[in-house]
Amino acid sequence: MSTIPPELNWVEKRAACSVEQMFSELLRGIENDVATFNEIMKIPDQVRFKAETLSAGTTVVVGQVNIPGRTRIKIGIVENRIETSGDGGRAIISARVALNNEGRCILLLKDGTELEQWQFRKMALEWAFFDDQLRYI
Repeated sequence: MSTIPPELNWVEKRAACSVEQMFSELLRGIENDVATFNEIMKIPDQVRFKAETLSAGTTVVVGQVNIPGRTRIKIGIVENRIETSGDGGRAIISARVALNNEGRCILLLKDGTELEQWQFRKMALEWAFFDDQLRYI
């Protein structure tokens, strides 16, 4: 069964599919991911992950703020894209916001890969949450 609607006001949908709107939705998802991870993994308060929105409201930093030397992941709006970067500032993931052929607002990588929000958040945060289990001791 096709998920493509037979008729869609694509102009209205695309106008609502902005980088600002996508970032706002990603931010809520990131905050939920961080809270869920801390709870499920029973991370002690002093080493919990935090998601802190910077003053301009266009960047969130995720990391274990009480542990010196731990990598922080920055996720934010850079021109017309949403990008992630580590402490060195190098872009790790870069995606633009687009309306796909099913009428959904998605993130689009340079290679044409379409990502749902949860997939983008997984790519950005999974390594920090799960790759170094020693950080939780």
